[in-house]
Amino acid sequence: MLSILSTCKHAILEVLFPSCCVVCGSKLIEEERIICSSCVAHIARTEHAILPDNGIDMLFADWMRKERRHVHYEHGAAFAYYNRARGHMLRQMIERGNLSSFILWGPPGVGKTTLARIIAHQLERPFYTLSAVTSGVKEVREVIEKAKRYATMNSGLFGSQESGFGTQSTDSRRAILFIDEIHRFSKSQQDSLLGAVEEGTITLIGATTENPSFEVITPLLSRCQVYVLKHLEKADLLELLDRALTKDEHLRSLNIELRETESMLRYSGGDARKLLNIIELVTNAGVNILDNETVTKQLQQNPVAYDKDGELHYDIISAFIKSIRGSDPDAALYWLARMVAAGEDPKFIARRLVISASEDIGLANPNALLLANAAFLVHF
Repeated sequence: MLSILSTCKHAILEVLFPSCCVVCGSKLIEEERIICSSCVAHIARTEHAILPDNGIDMLFADWMRKERRHVHYEHGAAFAYYNRARGHMLRQMIERGNLSSFILWGPPGVGKTTLARIIAHQLERPFYTLSAVTSGVKEVREVIEKAKRYATMNSGLFGSQESGFGTQSTDSRRAILFIDEIHRFSKSQQDSLLGAVEEGTITLIGATTENPSFEVITPLLSRCQVYVLKHLEKADLLELLDRALTKDEHLRSLNIELRETESMLRYSGGDARKLLNIIELVTNAGVNILDNETVTKQLQQNPVAYDKDGELHYDIISAFIKSIRGSDPDAALYWLARMVAAGEDPKFIARRLVISASEDIGLANPNALLLANAAFLVHF
């Protein structure tokens, strides 16, 4: 009896949530249900969807409604870039429907993933997401095969004629592959993307917080344009804060009173995700009045963004040396405090001071080198 029930259970689950696409029969990846993204995009282009008669029409209809839901991208951090980018090359490509492969390079919480989803929604193409942390060559090849089937399906639907290099009719058949943290892919994993990107089988959108020149292989960089996203500005953060408090149902129900924003903006550091996390943390503590004192009390300490071997390590020491070179003591003390608070090795700072005293100050003040060298020898 138990074996019969178990068999029935597996049969029902296979009907309700099949492991293969019910239209084309391809294997579904983790985020897909019932039908693959290629078929969703293909059917969305047609007026009548022809489905196999297997009793899941109602489930499929519900799935299609969810897939074709409107994306409220104005709520995300990427709206700041998309709205201000009128006339920018990236926005022009999106509006014309001719999208080239590119890599988004920027700090966390500036809307790289959101921007990629905006693009996929605007162009109405299948959108595949892979994380370089959990995916490998196998997952990349599966997506490429799905993209090839999607291109073949659309080629048969709209005609096989080509309209020339880079035209919208050919470009509109490309699926979009978004790879988060693409810098974590090894060289061999990145090599697996070269053929599909070169042939135009997929449009690659990569997101990285590390310098692509160091972490992405040169052949892939030659096939992609790199766009740099910077920390969000104060006006963008205030707009995001206002939208969160006025349009989120849960936050509206709490009747939150916003009195001051300086602490939240300072602690967020231009990171939209961190700003929203601060709001969540404070409101979860039962506080419905947002001011500087309350936020500071709840957060207690804000970890300094720093890395000892990465890009930020060299950016901050460079800013420190340039502040000395530019005779700006306040700026020099600020960057010095950033490094000390983050736990930088004092020997590293002392060595750079000796170098600066020798190369930047030099004969303008010969005593500077003596003082810097004496401080280095005394302490180390």
